[in-house]
Amino acid sequence: MAKNENEKERGNEKDRRKRNKMGYMIISVIISIIIWGMVAYTTDPDVSKTLHDVTVRFVGEDALKEKGLIVTGVDELPDLSVKISGKRSDMVYAIDNVVVEFDVSGIETTGVYELEGAVVLPNSRINLERIRFDTVPITIDEYEEKDISIEIRQTGALKNKLVKSESETKTVTISGAKSEVDNVASGYASVDISKLNGDREIRTNFVMLDHDDNLISRNETIETETPNIVIMNTVYDTAELKVQPILSDSLEEAYVLDINKTSVMPEMLTVGIRPGSSFETVKAVITGTGEGDYDVVEEEDMYIPENISKVHINPSMYSRTLFTRSVEITALNLADGLFVVGSPSVDAAFYGDESKAGSINAHVDAAGLTEGTYVLPIRFEGEGILQDGEYSAEIVISRQSGPAM
Repeated sequence: MAKNENEKERGNEKDRRKRNKMGYMIISVIISIIIWGMVAYTTDPDVSKTLHDVTVRFVGEDALKEKGLIVTGVDELPDLSVKISGKRSDMVYAIDNVVVEFDVSGIETTGVYELEGAVVLPNSRINLERIRFDTVPITIDEYEEKDISIEIRQTGALKNKLVKSESETKTVTISGAKSEVDNVASGYASVDISKLNGDREIRTNFVMLDHDDNLISRNETIETETPNIVIMNTVYDTAELKVQPILSDSLEEAYVLDINKTSVMPEMLTVGIRPGSSFETVKAVITGTGEGDYDVVEEEDMYIPENISKVHINPSMYSRTLFTRSVEITALNLADGLFVVGSPSVDAAFYGDESKAGSINAHVDAAGLTEGTYVLPIRFEGEGILQDGEYSAEIVISRQSGPAM
């Protein structure tokens, strides 16, 4: 038993020695690498490196734009490679700061020009060993500026809320190569209203659309001095209101609207109302005498979304010329054996075509009435006329023989 324990102890000691030896070896390697690096950078040896796709810079672009020209096709330039050399410490900085310059200030017209490039080194301690290109084809296009309209578009939604998103920036000026600028029709900036918890101003960029309303995902030369659009977002409660058609001020002077015979589609609209405000109806202004689409009025503290800013109205209106006529009254729906005593009539005023006054009829509804005296509302009918106000008449109903009405 004692012998086994001694052998086991000797085995454990042997394992500990192996692990310690391995740890010393790893530490030695790390120290060697650090010492080598320190020596290498302390001595700062000369090194060389070939750089590919060196940064390109154009000299004289402002002068070129004054002539209505611009450099284009930069993304299609061939690989501009140069070999440089210098101390290791200088090369670390130089690798990303070598530039090839092309002077375009002397170009006078569009076309493709073979230009020699000048290599600009970041400092005098770097040497240019070799240039792996002779001349480079540089394309010159027409330069153009253009104003495009900017639309505000919403994404997302807020429950029982409408958000009015608007910007003072209605148009922006873009500039660049004519071939690219001419392809741009408009632009829009979008805002996600689902992330709003109240009125909020948002600053965002805009995207461009072509003439087919497709997104322009790539452009090389287009620039703008207005890259960001400031959008003010105002949150409203939703309310469903009946549409009330009204005449414009100019039509109101010449016509009277018969609201009962005027049709509106849709009859109800869901609009935005500021908290604390209340409205019974939303007004739609009739600006013509015929059927058509007419604008809905956005009053203070009310928001009318663009997609419901018009309703379809078939107006019934009459000339504001007022005339008076005496019209005999007919009693409708009299029970059998009952008669109206006398020949009642009413003097009433009407709007419309006076030449058609002879076709005006007036009647009262006697349904369910027995003998007695009644004051009944009068209903008028006639082509091209509208009564001015409401009228009623005293009607005496009797079983005595008399002229039936």
